[in-house]
Amino acid sequence: MSEIVRVKDHKELYTRWRHLNGFDFGEDDLLLSVAIGAVQRGLVLVVVTGGKSSAICIATVDEGGIVRLHTLPQCSGESQGKQCLDWVKTWAKEEGHKEIRVATENLSGASFRYFEKTLKMRRRYVVFSVTV
Repeated sequence: MSEIVRVKDHKELYTRWRHLNGFDFGEDDLLLSVAIGAVQRGLVLVVVTGGKSSAICIATVDEGGIVRLHTLPQCSGESQGKQCLDWVKTWAKEEGHKEIRVATENLSGASFRYFEKTLKMRRRYVVFSVTV
């Protein structure tokens, strides 16, 4: 069984991050810097399974008051992503924010179904690009 815990300070973030460091976050240092800022001006949630951090959810607020999800657990039969999103929704409402957005580079049908059906989010736009 897993539980979701809010990270309250930088010391706790560092301790929990070390357990997560084995995961592939892509640009690890960039995500850590986002998480450091989110501890003070956003929300950092950690999924704890068997006493160890197993997944992380990071939300920040942009200048327009839009809550941005940077990471969201997508695995496990326990619907950790939905549980984290519910927590973020509650926090966002309490803080007076009106919208939560998440971007993904995974443009597959499964990804769209996850966000639309499981998380009850709606697709606003899709961006395509080419490197020149």
